[in-house]
Amino acid sequence: MDILFVANWSAPNIVGANYASSGVQLELSKRKLNIGVLSSFVGHHPAENNTKDLIVGGHSLVELKSNSMAYLMPSLPAGWSARHIHSADWNEAVQWGVALLKKYNPKIIHIQQWQKFWWMAEAANKCSIPYNYTPYDFGLICARTVLIKSDGSKCDGPINDATCKKCIYGGRGRVGKLNENLVKVPIFRIILKLLLKYFPRLKLHERGVVVDPIRTRLKSDRERLYRLLTNLDYLIVNSNFAKNIFSSKAKINNVVLIPWFQNLIVSNSEKTKVSKLTKIGFIGRISPEKGLEILLEAINRVNRVPDIHINVVVAGDLSSRYATQLKESYTSLDIEWLGWVDNKILPEVYKQVDMVVVPSISYDNGPITIMEAIATNTPVIVSNNETLMTYLKNIKTEHTFESGSSDSLAKLILKYAREPKMINDYISEMPEPVTVEMYVDQLIQTYHLI
Repeated sequence: MDILFVANWSAPNIVGANYASSGVQLELSKRKLNIGVLSSFVGHHPAENNTKDLIVGGHSLVELKSNSMAYLMPSLPAGWSARHIHSADWNEAVQWGVALLKKYNPKIIHIQQWQKFWWMAEAANKCSIPYNYTPYDFGLICARTVLIKSDGSKCDGPINDATCKKCIYGGRGRVGKLNENLVKVPIFRIILKLLLKYFPRLKLHERGVVVDPIRTRLKSDRERLYRLLTNLDYLIVNSNFAKNIFSSKAKINNVVLIPWFQNLIVSNSEKTKVSKLTKIGFIGRISPEKGLEILLEAINRVNRVPDIHINVVVAGDLSSRYATQLKESYTSLDIEWLGWVDNKILPEVYKQVDMVVVPSISYDNGPITIMEAIATNTPVIVSNNETLMTYLKNIKTEHTFESGSSDSLAKLILKYAREPKMINDYISEMPEPVTVEMYVDQLIQTYHLI
């Protein structure tokens, strides 16, 4: 095996899989490299000749051959994929990782998502196998993953135990806070560990139950992150913000900055000139840190202005309680709720809107929507977070607003509504889109294989 990707949500048949990772894997396999992907089990067993049931390190594993790649989907203890992994589980997970690497013997490992498998970095180090890491989010920096404090404010990721402890505790619910207080008592920790070991059907890990106090979790996670960053071959990031925040945690030998790519199949026809702003799009995950509520509140304000009426198109999974609340709260707006949209028809969604808004409150580290907007020549307004502005730095037309402020966004949208020429000016300033082929051309230089 040439490259083993550690990439959760990248197995076949996972709806909404992260194409930022699977796109790279597919492109490399087209270049005749032998690619393996360690991913989550998809929940069903395809009855095909290209599927094998194996036992690796004492645990079952499905090996599925698809797209000229080998997908490795193990069934592992829940504790190994907990948000915080306590020491005994961590050590067992690393040992299993070593057994997997000895079986498949990859030349290099590329960790693309840390969730569930980030202990594979330590396993790689024990086997003297070089590894890269591409952070698609800040989960290894921030215990809440999104660099948003429990009070809703933005965090720049400082190493400060007192601040992090307060933030983590403040973000827990009533039961979670009770859990945090009880694990301070040694006898309760012992009882809880026994429950986790002998009663897995309680699914305590999945319910967010923690075994160690906050201070212990912070200390061990930072030590693990330090080892991951210190021993890796290349850190591959898409912005200076990501480079700086990870480099602040450890001395990293090699950092490569490559902008994200898009994979839409778009026509070469030019974007139709706009004579009036009538429709704005939101495309992405519907969760609080993505800021859809800020956009809807801004549209609510804009539509109060005489002779201005803007419709909204929302493309994103609507199954969450948060999405339901938004649908119930903004019934007065003309909103087309599309739900999850297949990548093949996304170009049509971009085509029907005059512009797209990316109102993320957090430091969104994987703004694929921006790359897709560029590819479809669709003007895109973004909150003034460094990770979002990176791709639009040469756009002269005003396109940013104050992060978290619906008032600031409303004022900018109102400008576009009153001066639709701004939209056409923006289109003429669009940068060249980045394709997966262009991305992989740069990425492949970090692999000492060709």
